[in-house]
Amino acid sequence: MKQNLLPSPAKRFHNPLTNKTFIKTIKKNINLSIIL
Repeated sequence: MKQNLLPSPAKRFHNPLTNKTFIKTIKKNINLSIIL
């Protein structure tokens, strides 16, 4: 029940799958910035 009080962004952030995708995207962006 308490979990329902969390805002949607927080719920998404705690989702492992979403987290992995998020990290992948960040890594890609970092790699691109290094190349540039």
